Order: sequence, then structure tokens, then C-alpha cells
Amino acid sequence: MSTDSVTDAQATTAFSAWREELGSAALVGTGRRQVPPPPAALGVAPPEGRGREALLLDLAAFDDVVRRADQRVGAAEPLEPAAPETRPDASPQAVRVLQELLGEGKSERIPRDSVADLVEAWLELADARGVVVPFRLLPGLIRFQGVSRPLGPQLAWGERGRWLRPRSDDEVLLDGLGDASVDELVRGLKDLTPTGAGDAMLRLSDAEPAAVVGAIRTVWSTLSADTRTRILPRLPVAAADSEEGRGAVDPLAEEFLEACLDDRAAGVRAQARHVLTKLPDSRFAARMAARLRPLIVVEGGLLRQTRVSVRLPDVIDDEAERDGMPEQSGGRGHDLEAWLDRILRAAPLSVWTDVVPGRLERIAPLLVEQLPRGRGMEVIAAVRGQHATDWARALLASGGSPELLSLVPPAERERFAVERLRRKTATTDVPGYELVETPGPWSTELGELALAAAIPAPPQPEQADGRRVQQPSRRWLVSRPLLGRRLPATVEPRMRELIMSTRVDTAYDAFRRVLVAELRRRDLAAAVSEAFA
Repeated sequence: MSTDSVTDAQATTAFSAWREELGSAALVGTGRRQVPPPPAALGVAPPEGRGREALLLDLAAFDDVVRRADQRVGAAEPLEPAAPETRPDASPQAVRVLQELLGEGKSERIPRDSVADLVEAWLELADARGVVVPFRLLPGLIRFQGVSRPLGPQLAWGERGRWLRPRSDDEVLLDGLGDASVDELVRGLKDLTPTGAGDAMLRLSDAEPAAVVGAIRTVWSTLSADTRTRILPRLPVAAADSEEGRGAVDPLAEEFLEACLDDRAAGVRAQARHVLTKLPDSRFAARMAARLRPLIVVEGGLLRQTRVSVRLPDVIDDEAERDGMPEQSGGRGHDLEAWLDRILRAAPLSVWTDVVPGRLERIAPLLVEQLPRGRGMEVIAAVRGQHATDWARALLASGGSPELLSLVPPAERERFAVERLRRKTATTDVPGYELVETPGPWSTELGELALAAAIPAPPQPEQADGRRVQQPSRRWLVSRPLLGRRLPATVEPRMRELIMSTRVDTAYDAFRRVLVAELRRRDLAAAVSEAFA
């Protein structure tokens, strides 16, 4: 070994030891430990006349310079140039509209999500017409996507756009899978992030559950706990003859989910229980039904009003912990209150109609009315989890449970929302389920009622005693401006009238700004359509 190589090795060793001492001095403090001078092998000396604190900072900077100087530029593979463009640019009118949209994204006068939707609509129309974004607008489009969401379709970006556009590793891998078979796609899950694996599972939503489960079993042990947790909610589990997720569960899928109840990862076990809770014909549901049935107490009968209650469980079966029955905090035995909540949420709803006399239209509201509020909410959660449309209709018909609106068709949701707004029982200060769950465009009747409910209450006059005046709360349109898209065109004249109001106060100014932004969004949407007409 040469003298130079030994000297280099010694200098490297000395430098590493010095760095550790320097780090210790920084950690402990210069008041308790001396600042170590650089090793003599480096041929440098610390500056004189510096205090300990300043010297520590000087040597930390020196350490950074030495480490950076030791780094060498590697050889990079040259990038392939973009392919020649095969599509023409969009028309000048369409280009002007896109420029305007990207400018709106900077101004933030319109909610960014609304602008992103308009840009995406522009790209979709461009793709349908076989044209692309001009290259001079690509930097602005890429910057906009960087603060928005991935925008497609890719063909409208053009060859240079696809070449420049930032793409995540997941996007590249998923594009590479293309029209891959079930086995090929599942084998690729291990190379994706947990989020990417969940997105990949969406491609298998229409596949045969047995084929998907069989493929996943072969790679299950190679996947991380996070990936396994993301996969389970998107696993196709319904048997071929089931009705919209409420019928029979595929036997192989159920067997796989039951095995996941014993997974070493708590998140996987929780997701398996969550999926099984939505399957009222599963073995898991049968176990929950067996736990609930003896807890239901029915009093009365046909000649006098039926009273329904539930008592706490007093029997702890062997599979309870596996099925997710929680213990009290601190391990102080079993939490029977939490057990009952879990049973009510997970047991199939058919238990109630088997035990409580009467028709469903009577039983459903009876439970929510007579059970303590927390217990009634668990029943409502079971209705949502099991997608029980018949139960949702029964509860909505009684005038309550708007959180179940997503289970019924849009026309029924709108009728419910109109009735609630007429009776002024809808939640309008913060947008309630009546408006959130009713898709647009709304009818003129609902639009007029909703717009009227969005007008802020006038501020209260100053009180004589000087007490602080309560400010009016924000109404639904200010809280959730994106819902303004659902207002029908027939109420636009009324929106303009409200904008021109002479009223001046903080709450109304916020309301006015939302109306102005929504009308501006509609003008831009019309311009996008006209540009490609």
C-alpha cells in the first residue's frame, strides 16, 4: 500500500472522528465541552480570537464545505427528445380561453377546484377534437397542475406536454401496466406506493372476485402493511348474483377477509372488519347477529305501543376480540358500552325485523326514536354501511336521518331537500346533507329555496349595555361555495339582484363575493364550450 493511500485513509478516519466530536459539542453545548480543532491531517487551523459559539459555527460551516467538496458529479444518461407532434394546436379562440383560465388560477377569484374543473373540461374537449395545448402554454399549465391535481387527458397535452409533464412513479408504473391481466396487475402492486396500489385496485372492480383474491394471495406476504390496508376496501367481494353489494359474498373473498382478521397489522384487521360489516350475509355478520339478538328487549304489542330497548352484553364469546370488540382504556377489562355500539353498527338489519313486530316502515323510525341517541346513530350507521335503501327510505319518510340521502335516487333526495327547506328544518348555516347529497343542477324550486336560505341574516343592532353583538353565522353557500354550481340557470337573475343589493356588512360581502365568483365561473364554462363548438 502506498504512503499516499495510507495518509488518505488516516485523514478520512481522523475527519470522521472529529465530526463526531464536533456534533457532540453542538449537542451538549460549548459551555460544557470544548470545540475540537480540525485534525492536523487536513492541514488547516481554526481562526484565532473567536469565542466558543462563533468557533463552533465556523467549524460546522467548514465541515459542510469539506463534505460537499468530496462529492463528484456523476454521469447522467441523456434524455430521449420528445416525439414529433402529430396533432395541430387548438384554435386561437380556444387558446385565449385557456390563457384566461390559467390567469384565473393565479387570481384566486374563483375557487381553485372550480378552475381545475374548467381546465380539465378544456383538455377533454381538445382531446375529442384532436387538438393539443400550444407549447408556449405548457409551462403555465404545468405550474397550475403543480398546485392543483393531475389533469388529463394526456393526449391533449401533446407530445411535448407529455414529455415535460411531471409524473409520479405510480403514474409511470400504472401506464406501463396498461391493459394488464388480473395476475399481471396484482404482481405489480408491490412496486407501487400504498396510494398507487389502491388506485390500481380500481381497475379490478369489475373482475371476478375469485380471480382477484387468488392472485392477491400469491403476493400478499410481499406487500407492506400500508399497502395491504389500502387494498382491502377495494377488493371485489360480491358474488356474481348479488344485488348492488347487498347480496351474497363470494366464498373465496369471504375466506380471505376472515383470514385478514388474524393479520399481524392492526390496520389490516380493522379494514377487514370494515369490509365485512358491509356484507350482511357474511359469517362475520352472522356472529354479530347472534350477539345482538338476545340483547333486544321488546315490550308491548299490537294493542299498545311497542317499546324497544337494548341491554348491555353480559356474555363474552371466544371470537369477540377477533371481531374487534374493544377493551377499556388501560386494559381494565372489557368495555361493554363500546361492545354494544360495535354490535349495533355491524349486525345485519334483518335482526330487527325478525325480533320487532310490525312493518319496516314502522320499525325503522321506532328504533331511532326510542333508542338513546348514541344507539340510534349506530343503527343509522348500519343502514349506511349495508347500503340498505329500504331502511333509508323508511327513515327519510319519517322526516329524519338526512345523512341517508346518498342511498336513494337523486329525485327522492331533491323532494326531501325541498320539503326540509320549506319547513325550515334543513341545516343551512353549515351545509347539511339535504344540499350536499342532492346532485345538481337543482330544480328551479329547490334552487330558489336554497338561494333564499343562503342569504345571511342582517347584523344585530348595537346593544345599549355595550355587550358584544353576536355576528351572524355563515350560511351554506359561503361555507361550501362549490355547491353554488348546482344552482339552476333559472335563478341567475335573482343572483344578480342579490349582488346589486345596497346592503353592506361583513357577512353579506362574503356572500356577494361567492355569487360573483359563481357567475364568473359560469361565463368561463360557456366560453370553453363555445371555443370548441
